[in-house]
Amino acid sequence: MLLMKLLFTDIDGTLLDDNKNICERNTKAIEQLCKSKNGLVLSSGRNISSLMLIAEKLNLRSRGCFCIAFNGARIFDLYEQKSVYKSSLPLSIAEKIFEDVRAFGLHIQTYDERDVICENENEELLSYIKETSCSYVLTGDPISYLRASGSLPPKILVVSKKDPERLKDINSVLMNKYGEDIETYYSSPINMEIVNKGVSKGAALEKLCGILGVHVKNSIAAGDAMNDLSLLSSAGTACAVKNCVEELKPYADY
Repeated sequence: MLLMKLLFTDIDGTLLDDNKNICERNTKAIEQLCKSKNGLVLSSGRNISSLMLIAEKLNLRSRGCFCIAFNGARIFDLYEQKSVYKSSLPLSIAEKIFEDVRAFGLHIQTYDERDVICENENEELLSYIKETSCSYVLTGDPISYLRASGSLPPKILVVSKKDPERLKDINSVLMNKYGEDIETYYSSPINMEIVNKGVSKGAALEKLCGILGVHVKNSIAAGDAMNDLSLLSSAGTACAVKNCVEELKPYADY
């Protein structure tokens, strides 16, 4: 199937409303899109299993349906049910990041291909699980858990609900130490995401366009937060939703 255009849409704050629901108008529009010769790509910081739950609700099982997970660290083909691209953080770097974030007293979690991996079942974790419907594993040492299972982390998430400004402080520390090896993004005022160097939603857009033979100019992207900046910057047409952060608006065509 030769696709003509690709629509890349962020999930939280873009496709989903504040109650994590998809409105009927958007559902019908997606149904029409999937019947056309165009493709749809769910693009999020969420893990693959969480995105697959949304895909099931929308019946996204046809050719041309994909998801970008972990802010670009994975590209998953929803029709073939397999990953077509992977990029992971080295365990050596992830281990050091955990040590630094622990010293700040902030919540930190990582992931394997299926689960959230975390040290403590606290308010931050349970709130995240409620919002994303992810499964999770509790372990005293997430990095040792990943090492023993032969897994590499696609992403690390740091949360600071009580004092979001502390994310800027830990970000400065991490970039000074590991800036040559990592990228950091703010998916919300209280969430900072850490991925492998070169990973972003925009890089994943370009990668998928190359895999499918779709010219980047024939891609359309929609988002609301600063972790969508690369997505909008890379797309042929960039759309910032009405509720987006002000900093994103200058990069949008619409």
